Amino acid sequence: MLSGRARTVWIGAALAALAGCSAAPPASLTDPAPDELAGWLSVAESASARLANHPADQAAARILAFAVRELEAGGVAPAEGQPDLITRWRQQAETAGASRPGPPLRGRVLGPLYRRGVVAPHGEARSEQAFHGGQLARVTLAPAQPGISLHVHGTADARLVTCRQRQVHECAWLPLFTERYRLVVRNSGNRSVTYFLTMD
Repeated sequence: MLSGRARTVWIGAALAALAGCSAAPPASLTDPAPDELAGWLSVAESASARLANHPADQAAARILAFAVRELEAGGVAPAEGQPDLITRWRQQAETAGASRPGPPLRGRVLGPLYRRGVVAPHGEARSEQAFHGGQLARVTLAPAQPGISLHVHGTADARLVTCRQRQVHECAWLPLFTERYRLVVRNSGNRSVTYFLTMD
């Protein structure tokens, strides 16, 4: 299995390939971690947009099919009230003629949830999610880019974690009690940003 660093490189390579649309996706990644799943959500979103504008683009179709496989391997599911993007993306890739990649070597039985949102320039987007007391909680944000930050607040509205910037922003903590937390995505830039959160 590839290291986390290697996976991050592949996610970046897939996004770069979509920008130029001149490369195929990597041959095999299995059991992606939550931060990588957020990255693959961004890859799938970019590939889907590319296919919507260029339906005959087979490179984008293959990358989309591969990203869908990685997301299915991770068992990621939409949060309450969110659309089932993975099914939509799979159908889009198949309609474009992409052969479905072989099954991953292993995956999760139960995986994290995902949420898609848009944050306005100089604005913030808020959502809530319950996490279990005594179990490690993790929230990741993609894409990571200057001006975008993720913050988690408990019921007392105190900031719990200032997320570290990598390929994906990530917050991890150990809740003492089972309760709902507020997830805040802030955008200090001048353009709207479409983002994904994964919650595990």
